[in-house]
Amino acid sequence: MANVRRRDPPKTWSLLGDVRKKPSEYEVVTARLHYHFRRQPAPFELDPDTPINTWYRTYREGSDFQTDDWEGFRDPHHLTYRAYVEEQAEREAYLDNLIDAFENRKHETCLERQWVEVLGRLYLPARFPMHALQMTGLYVGQMAPSSFITNATYFQAADELRRIQWTAYRAKSLSLEHDVNLGSSAYSRERWEEDAAWQPLRETLEKMLIAYDWGEAFAVLNLMVKPVFDLVFNIELAGLARANEDDLLALMLDDFTLDSQRSCDWTIALVQYAVAQRPANKGVLKQWVDQWEPLAYRGMEGVVELFAHAPHPMEARAVSAKVRAAHHAFLYRCGLNAGKQAFVSVQGIDGYRNQDWEVPPMATEMRKSGIDVIGDMVAWGAHFCLFYETKQDLLEALISYCKSGVQNKEYCLWIVAAPLTIEEATDALKAAVSNLLQGFINDR
Repeated sequence: MANVRRRDPPKTWSLLGDVRKKPSEYEVVTARLHYHFRRQPAPFELDPDTPINTWYRTYREGSDFQTDDWEGFRDPHHLTYRAYVEEQAEREAYLDNLIDAFENRKHETCLERQWVEVLGRLYLPARFPMHALQMTGLYVGQMAPSSFITNATYFQAADELRRIQWTAYRAKSLSLEHDVNLGSSAYSRERWEEDAAWQPLRETLEKMLIAYDWGEAFAVLNLMVKPVFDLVFNIELAGLARANEDDLLALMLDDFTLDSQRSCDWTIALVQYAVAQRPANKGVLKQWVDQWEPLAYRGMEGVVELFAHAPHPMEARAVSAKVRAAHHAFLYRCGLNAGKQAFVSVQGIDGYRNQDWEVPPMATEMRKSGIDVIGDMVAWGAHFCLFYETKQDLLEALISYCKSGVQNKEYCLWIVAAPLTIEEATDALKAAVSNLLQGFINDR
């Protein structure tokens, strides 16, 4: 009887190692593209002591931010060049159509003169720090120990270029309707280099550009400076723009926020991967975060002072507090912030008494909810989807939320819709919470 030799399943792609699976398009076009990594005795096939080899050995192989295998990291969006270009082409078409619609309405002509002056001082010079974010991103990508990291960083740098181009468009558009100087790069550069409000951020960015250790450069860019910058110039500036009837800018910034979120997603994934591979990386990254936090926040606080100059202003300290709280939430998602609180003095802010205001850290703090349908321990700011069959089911669920909020002296908003009426909701809440009517306003 002939012996039949059992054959092992073939490896589908040896470049990924012994994974015995069909690689995705993302893996095929991304894996091991580098020609300068894990070569011995130096990254490049040159004399080990040439300047370029010395640079990589010092600032990449010599970095404290290391794992045994960087090739296991994956961008959660699995972006390839083809997918990135297709996705951004759709977004560009959206912005083109958006701008056409606002141009047909003579939007720029209708803006208040004071708001245009604020844009000239606050928004238009932002393309210079955006260039610094782009350059640092390209440096991190060039130095990164895996092409999976390099590609994610290069797409991030491309996002910055896209944002710069649209900022330049807006500068030209404003110059045609208001002041020809607004379209001049020399005009914006003078404000970037001379305006006192920009100098703390300028110092931060220039120091970031000489953070040569690839791990530190990643940490200062993706964990500190960029997320803080994006919170100011995407989220908060969009709010200021809406308050001053500049919906075009607000909608543009909303679109750029999608790029910022993608950056946050892969940053969180990389930090979690690196810490899982080598737990000591958490301490390494935390040390860099603590080192750069004062510079990043000081740069942010200088710029947000300009928010108070708008016709419909936003108080700078309140904006700074919101940015700090949101940034702490981001660091918590990375696993680098154990629920740090942000405090800000709000003396003189409309709507607040003179006091030190504690800002909740937005999903960073685990606390007792007091909500029956959830349980005792949840992350602050967590979102839930509750299903119900009857009106009584809905009442019991929502009353639990409102009762907990009122008892904790929190502001509560109950938006009433069918099958409930305002009267039914009010009666149920009065039955559940004693002394509810003290200071209660029923706005019908």
